[in-house]
Amino acid sequence: MCADSDAAKSCLSLELYVILDASLLEGADIRQALENVAQGGADAVQFRAKRLSKRRYYETATSLFPIARRNGVFFFVNDHLDVALALSSDGIHLGQNDLPCGSAKKIMPPQMLLGISTHCPEEAAKAAEDGADYVAIGSVF
Repeated sequence: MCADSDAAKSCLSLELYVILDASLLEGADIRQALENVAQGGADAVQFRAKRLSKRRYYETATSLFPIARRNGVFFFVNDHLDVALALSSDGIHLGQNDLPCGSAKKIMPPQMLLGISTHCPEEAAKAAEDGADYVAIGSVF
């Protein structure tokens, strides 16, 4: 992790980016899961929880963010730019049905990273054109 968070984009080099999906943990403690992936060498973690209410998502993200910080792990919020902004997270990851990349860039602080899920070369090219810092390619499941 970069020592200066404002310089994060210029020195970003991630080797292990973990998607921490609450629905796949089958009742396990998500905070402990984050500790485990951090100790296992993750450079970044994306908190994903499609089934949580927005309030519960925010509360859980708020409890996870300090764990990521303490372990020097970049913390990405999935889908919810408002939550990412409220936390001052390191990044936001948006899907094709979320706020468009160009619109998100207009309201994000410049140091916040933006990732976009893509499923074809055209979506990846559009995300790059619109200013995404990285793209995820293909289906995860």
